[in-house]
Order: sequence, then C-alpha cells, then structure tokens
Amino acid sequence: CGGSLIHPEWVLTAAHCVVGLPFGDKIDLVVGAHDLADTDGTVRVQASKIIPHEGYNPDVNNMDSDIALIKLAKPVKNFTKVNLVESGSKLDEVPNTTRVIGWGNVRGSKVGEDNGFERPEVLQQVDLPLVNNNDCNRSLIETLIEANGGQGADQLEGMKLVTDNMICAGLPQGGKDSCQGDSGGPLFVTSAGKFTQVGVVSFGLGCAAANSYGVYTKVQNFNDWIDTHIARDYVENVDI
Repeated sequence: CGGSLIHPEWVLTAAHCVVGLPFGDKIDLVVGAHDLADTDGTVRVQASKIIPHEGYNPDVNNMDSDIALIKLAKPVKNFTKVNLVESGSKLDEVPNTTRVIGWGNVRGSKVGEDNGFERPEVLQQVDLPLVNNNDCNRSLIETLIEANGGQGADQLEGMKLVTDNMICAGLPQGGKDSCQGDSGGPLFVTSAGKFTQVGVVSFGLGCAAANSYGVYTKVQNFNDWIDTHIARDYVENVDI
C-alpha cells in the first residue's frame, strides 16, 4: 500500500490497507522513496497509532469511507507535506485530469482474471480523467454482470458501488489505471504546477480493463475527520 504525508507526523492512506492486519499496528513506513532499490534520502519510521475511519466496514459489499490515518512515532523533517483539497471544492471546477502514483502492479487484468503481479522498482505515475459517479457506477455494474455471465443481473443493477464518498477516474477503453499495490496512495489534480490531493486509491474491478474505472475515496468529504483526529491527538499529548 501507499500513503501521503499530510503532516510531519501523519500519513493518509486507505482503511483496507490497515484493517485486519495480522501484526496489528506494528508497521514501518518509508517516506521519500522513488526507486525502491535506492534508499538514499528516505526515512523509515514506525507507526505509533492507526486510525481507520469508523464508517469503514469490510463486511459490507462496498468500500465506503475507505480512509485511515497513521501517526508516525516521530515527526518527519525536511519533507514537503501533501496539500489536501479544500472542503466544498467542486471537482468539475478544477482541471478534470488527475494523476495517480504508486508502485502497484503494472499488469492489467479483467475482473476475475489473474495475469500475475509485476511490481516496478521506480515510482509510476499515470494521468487519468475524472468520471461522473453515475457513469462509473453503471460501468462497474455492467462489468460485474458480464463477469457473472448475466447471473444475478436484476440484483446487481440496483447496487450502488460508488457512493457520494467516492470519485472515479479512468479511460473507457482501459489501458491506464491504478492497480493492486497502489491502494492508499494519492490521486492528485494539478493547477499552476501545484499538486492537490483529491482522492485515495480504494478499489477497482480488475485494473486497466475497458469499461471498468478506478474508484477513489473522496478526500474533501473527510477533511473535518482528518483535522479532528490530528487536533485531538495534539491536545491529548500536550504537557500541562
């Protein structure tokens, strides 16, 4: 999984990356990596606290509120934090091309298909247009119906896989996408050379397949949650 440094002591990631880990919160994070074979300029820090969003429930058939915070055991210095999109921002009013980064699988696949896993050594990036949530949901449902050979179509057609806490990005013809291993990483928009995080890599049906877009947690819906937990932790640790 990936993540983004949004504060010297806090990393933003996906809840499904940290819920149900067999080793609990005993994880290390590497900050500043680009080439996995080259550790120069990187910092390895232990996690001291993991906070998945309370609305995330892995037992239901959607990935709503797939977002989490990881507190670092010590602050990271000399790294630029990632800027988050402001609450209330209308994504259709910003450039609609996004950029997603990660070290995830570079082999695309249809849902249910196994093409193996190939992890790149160097951080990858791809630019993708945003997709309307309704169009995205419809495409994902059609993909599931096709994968199931038409079985259960009536039930699937009524499902809402893409909630208001999500955004979608991708190409109708496929070919470019986030993939397994990219989860938790950031989805950015750029304006005047400035990167602003609008999403967290959450899920997809296969990856880079036609008619199957990538789905991302909509960061701006969780700004208050993020700010509250960071502020609460600060208050709890202030010496009086």
